Amino acid sequence: MVDVSPLLSERRPSCATDGYEGTGACGVCPWRRDTAVGRFPPERYVALASTSVAGAGPVFACHTSAEEASHACVGWLLADGGRFNFQAQLAKAMGRWDPAALRTRGALYDTYGEMALANGVPPEVVDALGVASPSRPYPIQVIPPAEMPMSDAAHYTDQMVLARVAGVLAQQPEAPTTRTVPMLSAARRTGPAPRRRQR
Repeated sequence: MVDVSPLLSERRPSCATDGYEGTGACGVCPWRRDTAVGRFPPERYVALASTSVAGAGPVFACHTSAEEASHACVGWLLADGGRFNFQAQLAKAMGRWDPAALRTRGALYDTYGEMALANGVPPEVVDALGVASPSRPYPIQVIPPAEMPMSDAAHYTDQMVLARVAGVLAQQPEAPTTRTVPMLSAARRTGPAPRRRQR
């Protein structure tokens, strides 16, 4: 099972990038359908899910970029981030990245949820993440408090998504319950006696 407890108090700079200089999805981009399943553990997909909810979530950084000088993942920008992430949309409106200038080799997953499911994240966890998936065409929207500085909004969004997942994982499966159903009389089970036709 996926464990998100270590992530709940962590502020992860690896997914809070400000660079958009990448122009092509790398050879092992997690967004590419031809990247080997299991290359990245399921926990990593849970940890980065807040990048793909609607709102001011962090930016999905390319895994090949350096931590101190990370740039946005091109696969993410083309597949999901450019549609839902406020920071990516704002950067696009400011001319910092152009979808027409980006390229990828091979097909990409359509949604973050589809990518997470293909890489071992259980369906109930994908649903709790609130990302777009095969069963949810649009992600949930996380709106930070109005007085919160933008620099803290990405962390807030990150923590809200992870808290949703932790809540789902904390639920213990309920024991099956037995329901007593009163027996119906023979007359009620078969219905009223058929009427004879009169001629």
